[in-house]
Amino acid sequence: MDELKTGSPVDLIDLLKKFDKNNNNFNKKVREFNKSKKNIQLLYDKVDLNINNIQQEHTLKRGSELLTEKIEFYNGWIKYMYSIHKITLIILGIIVIISLIYKLINKR
Repeated sequence: MDELKTGSPVDLIDLLKKFDKNNNNFNKKVREFNKSKKNIQLLYDKVDLNINNIQQEHTLKRGSELLTEKIEFYNGWIKYMYSIHKITLIILGIIVIISLIYKLINKR
């Protein structure tokens, strides 16, 4: 291409050879660019996959923590209700015994 700048005559064959050479270089660079673009896209996909996996792990951990808290809360309520149930049974037993004693006293 230097010959074109100086104004000296250029053979058509030389011009076509240089054009082919430059065209081949350009195509080679385009192929390299496409390969690197594919590699970068693969890396982006891996990063996205890792981010999604990490988010899923955090979601599962948080869900298990919340579930554990709810189970502990309801276990506390179950123990509370069970103790109230025991007390209620004792009170009902006392009422039944008092009513039986009252009936025995009134029969005489």
